[in-house]
Amino acid sequence: MSISRNLISSNSRLFKSVAKKLGFSAENRALQEGSEALQKVIRREHLALSPEAVKQAAARGVVPTGLPDEKVLTSALEQLTTERRHHVMQKTAEQVSEATVVKIQGQGPNGRILRSFGVGQGQASAMAPEPNLKSQVSIAGLQDAKARLTPESHPASAALPEDGTLRPTTYYMHLGDRPSPAYIEQMRTIGGKEGFNVVAVGSPREMQDLGALQGRVKAVEHPGGSSVWIEDFMTYTESGDVIVPPKILSDAPFRAPATAHAELGIPKGVIGQQGAVSLHGASDAGIALGTAGDRKVFQASTYVEDGNFIPGTLADGTPYAIVGKDSLRISREHLREALKAPHLTDADTLAIMAKDYGIKPENLFAIEQPAEFHLDMRMLAVGPKEIVLNDSMAAAEKQAQWWIDDYTRAQPKAPPRGATKAEREAYQRDFSKWMSKSGELDDAIARLKKNAADASKVEALTVADLEHQGFKVHRIPGVFERHWQYDPATAWMNTPENAKNYTGMMNFFNGEQAVDDAGKKYFITLGGDQRAEDYFFERVLRETSVAYDRIYFMARNLTDQTLELAGGINCRVKPEGRRAIEFLSPPKP
Repeated sequence: MSISRNLISSNSRLFKSVAKKLGFSAENRALQEGSEALQKVIRREHLALSPEAVKQAAARGVVPTGLPDEKVLTSALEQLTTERRHHVMQKTAEQVSEATVVKIQGQGPNGRILRSFGVGQGQASAMAPEPNLKSQVSIAGLQDAKARLTPESHPASAALPEDGTLRPTTYYMHLGDRPSPAYIEQMRTIGGKEGFNVVAVGSPREMQDLGALQGRVKAVEHPGGSSVWIEDFMTYTESGDVIVPPKILSDAPFRAPATAHAELGIPKGVIGQQGAVSLHGASDAGIALGTAGDRKVFQASTYVEDGNFIPGTLADGTPYAIVGKDSLRISREHLREALKAPHLTDADTLAIMAKDYGIKPENLFAIEQPAEFHLDMRMLAVGPKEIVLNDSMAAAEKQAQWWIDDYTRAQPKAPPRGATKAEREAYQRDFSKWMSKSGELDDAIARLKKNAADASKVEALTVADLEHQGFKVHRIPGVFERHWQYDPATAWMNTPENAKNYTGMMNFFNGEQAVDDAGKKYFITLGGDQRAEDYFFERVLRETSVAYDRIYFMARNLTDQTLELAGGINCRVKPEGRRAIEFLSPPKP
């Protein structure tokens, strides 16, 4: 539901208060971002001053003037929630249920990519058994589970890997925003081929968003804190246990990263802030899901949002993990307060964190944030201590060239000899308009390269930390900004033009790597401009040891929506499965 901008800005506190009461607080990150992101969450409808006016305004596509009081605002939002939201969600899921699959043939410079829609015929792996889950967790059940949490207890096995050595059996996905049902539908389609299940998780209100998926997808309803970013608030271990981060009551630990960034000379604003999981109590959803599956739930002593934590597998099958230093800084300050140990060191904190996640201390590696608040937004682990890290400067150079190519192709064609006066005048108008855009393009490229230069300074620190600890690092551009001619009014629409000419943000790192029953790897990631899709994965296949057999690109018209909220498909899913160490060596062709 698109709320008028002046209404939000003039009445922001009232609006947020009412929205939270009605369950829209599910999209926590967006609520923090302010009116622009808020419009992306409660989207594409219009708010009026009364329930009747709501329906009329939505039909006409207009917004009446005036500011509502809380009672009227609540009534209007409830009206739209009950009568329109279900329809919008269902329609979205139907329109973008198709994901793109890319079949890789060959590897190296001569490898080629074949592109088709849907996931093809046949099944790569046998279907995993459905998880045994309660369909609903009560408030009393959640409170009882929380009362039994003790930070002194630790899981017996390590967190599941995210480096392509996982054979997934189930992906859990939390509802809470517009793209959620469509992404659930697409993951179910892919799961039908790859042999994994998909479970939808959410509050009673969020379950309404399933629309046509209700009854077709296994679901767990819970009363806990809500967030679509299920990746961040829980972790499954190899034995099926669940780990959740603690709630931190003091603000001091969350100020530690900014202090460190300033000392390192990192430009302000390059790295975002952590803390949403604690702030909004999102761990409750992880506790509820663990309870629904009758799993042991462990509360970590250290504070780690799982997007900033990348577990992997060493060549001998031993678990390891990489953690971003901001998580280390927050955890250190939290433990100093909680344990009344003001002299606790980073090494002490890493040892406690390793125990929290079932990893030997010597196999937990802290690295600087790669110009992003979570590691999974800028890097991939593709093999034992082998990393693909974004190259912001190279990305800017490549994208600038694409923009120039697009601009050049858009040059109006001169009319043929003998053209009429009207045709010649039309050409002159079009040519003048085209020429006038050249300055905008130059400015856009300058901004693009300035942002890339700032990010590149931080990436250099990440590379130094990785290489110092024995990692092989490949620098490949996989994150791209919006096209300089991006139009927010139409970019979200599912149209043939948008499918052909994607102009939103792109991020190919934030995806899911897995292995099938035959040992062949596949990758699920966000869709984007086909030039960028091909460029990134051709380089990954050529320059690294990974050999993806299949790559799935999710529907493009959802990509910018999810990235604007600071998360991709990896942030929206939490896998359960097993560490497939028998496939550490690449399968024979």
